Amino acid sequence: MIGALARLGVQVPGGFATTAHAYREFLEQGGLQARIRAELTELDVDDVARLAATERASVSGFWPPPFRPPSPRR
Repeated sequence: MIGALARLGVQVPGGFATTAHAYREFLEQGGLQARIRAELTELDVDDVARLAATERASVSGFWPPPFRPPSPRR
């Protein structure tokens, strides 16, 4: 993501950290967590071709990120 932002002219630090809460919020937005869980439930780890396809599908599901305004702190 840092590379993509930098190419758009956004100044970003060489690295960054996020909280576990922020990561969980990101997964919940756009239903990413549910999609990943559904893929993993049906996954046969011995089927290497399917494993690779699942990985590609999961990664592509993260971009573009479904960012929304942050939820109020609980």
